[in-house]
Amino acid sequence: MRFILSILVVLSLTALLLFFGSDSHVSSARVSAPAVKPSDTLKEITNSATPTEVGEKLSYVASWSNFVAAGRLSMETQEASDKSNLRFIADFNPIGLVKSLYNVSHHYDSTVERTTLLPNQFIARTKEQTRSGPEEKESEVKFDQSKHVAKVDNKSITIAPQTYDYVSLLYAMRKLDLKDGKTYTLMGFDGKNNFTTEIEVLGRESVNVGEDSRKAIKVALRYGKAKEKPSDEYEVRIWFSDDVAHVPLVITANPPFGLVKAELRSATTNAKSAPSAPSEDKLKPQNESSG
Repeated sequence: MRFILSILVVLSLTALLLFFGSDSHVSSARVSAPAVKPSDTLKEITNSATPTEVGEKLSYVASWSNFVAAGRLSMETQEASDKSNLRFIADFNPIGLVKSLYNVSHHYDSTVERTTLLPNQFIARTKEQTRSGPEEKESEVKFDQSKHVAKVDNKSITIAPQTYDYVSLLYAMRKLDLKDGKTYTLMGFDGKNNFTTEIEVLGRESVNVGEDSRKAIKVALRYGKAKEKPSDEYEVRIWFSDDVAHVPLVITANPPFGLVKAELRSATTNAKSAPSAPSEDKLKPQNESSG
């Protein structure tokens, strides 16, 4: 799936990156550090407290190219029915003029083990409004992390050890020790293909979220199919809140079809350490200029 690069479906699973001009202050020069081994990455995720709690709900507004209000994205943490797992649910719905061009809603449901956040089930559902009526499609992936196998439509596909889907991957990133210069590798499976992601912590800076300026950790996310070396072709960037919660404040990318951006608009959480929600300004994301 070519649009997997932003992890979550901001208009087709991508999002844009721009600096925020004079309102943004980038920290000092990057500090290089050796890449963390995948096995050590999993240990770090396992030993870290989960920064999200049951009841957390994050809502975003998405912009695309010249469409300043292109869609709404939400991510929610729920408790699985068996109580031993968590569920991460993500929904994207286009709005405004974009809806007339791309009237497809996306729903993702990832059931994960509480400690490692490794998925055991992933469901993707789309609903498209056509002239003949709504058309729905659904796919399901069942992960066997011990046998390194993913089952899709009764077909078994070999996956790498510690493989995430693209929703649980974002939550796993929140558990990492996001110190400047650190680089991590996380493996993923999108329902059809294996992929590799490289996460590099670029540094600290202030980022505009709505009408607020927030302290953030800027991270580059690079993507590669199967065993390919991850590339920065789409310039995916994520700004996490600079606190223990590591809430994604802004997700951006620069794919061929136009700049896309998802910006946090509200946050509901039971975690005392989680940051307060940004001011509820108008739907339009903050203006930005490259730099």
